Amino acid sequence: MTCRMGRLYIPRLADLCLAAFLLGAAAGAASRADEADYKSRIGVLNDCLSIRNGALAPGTPVTIIRFNSQEDEPFVSGDTRERRIAARIVAKTDTAECPAWVEDRTLREDSAELSLYTISPEIPGMLDSVEFGIGIVGIPPGDEKPIDFDSNGAVDTFAEFVTFGGLVFEVWAGKIWFGEPFWTGSWHYYHGPEGDDADCDCDEVSDPGEASPPASDPAP
Repeated sequence: MTCRMGRLYIPRLADLCLAAFLLGAAAGAASRADEADYKSRIGVLNDCLSIRNGALAPGTPVTIIRFNSQEDEPFVSGDTRERRIAARIVAKTDTAECPAWVEDRTLREDSAELSLYTISPEIPGMLDSVEFGIGIVGIPPGDEKPIDFDSNGAVDTFAEFVTFGGLVFEVWAGKIWFGEPFWTGSWHYYHGPEGDDADCDCDEVSDPGEASPPASDPAP
């Protein structure tokens, strides 16, 4: 912002420019802090919780937004209570106790930033129906208020997308497709989708692990 008009310097204008600059800097710092907070509070669940936070203590509350192949809707509003499951952190762990993450870790450049935790539901058996989920740290059991991370009055939206390389999870402030998601997570297939779920527009490629059909016997 320019605070001079020709050769005339206006002190009052300079004060306004300085104030605007400081407010902009503060807003930028707050935005970066919020982004870091989202990354440390939101993770991907597949048996274990994978999250950019290595300091979660046992007993820390975690709310799971459930996704699985039986759900028709891949988008979940933060006020949809039937897709929310209350749980707690049990312990920090490694891939030996979270086999679903073993191959995922070999394909990630950011694997060193992520920590794994085992979790336990408040009601036994409630996680049995969860194939994948978005885990939110810090929402206590019994808190069913609509989820609104930035407190802008718009209920957040949670989404799951299937790609050829894996799954992408997103959290949007308010309605999906308005602006950009403020958090994104992923889980990688190590061999791509299989069977009827595979959807590829690429050229047909044979599976090297599949035996070729036997040649038919020549006619006598």
